[in-house]
Amino acid sequence: RPAQLTMMHVQELVDLTIDFLHDSLADLKRCSLVGRSWLPASQYHLFSYLAL
Repeated sequence: RPAQLTMMHVQELVDLTIDFLHDSLADLKRCSLVGRSWLPASQYHLFSYLAL
């Protein structure tokens, strides 16, 4: 059980890091390539503004 809590805290730190980079498209693109756990939060910010 402690391992699950630790992984949850790690993901929260990843999400906070990506949230901090929300205005840097280049950094968000790099974050999306780090690993699977980084992709959803990166995509959230990358696709938050869509021009039609």
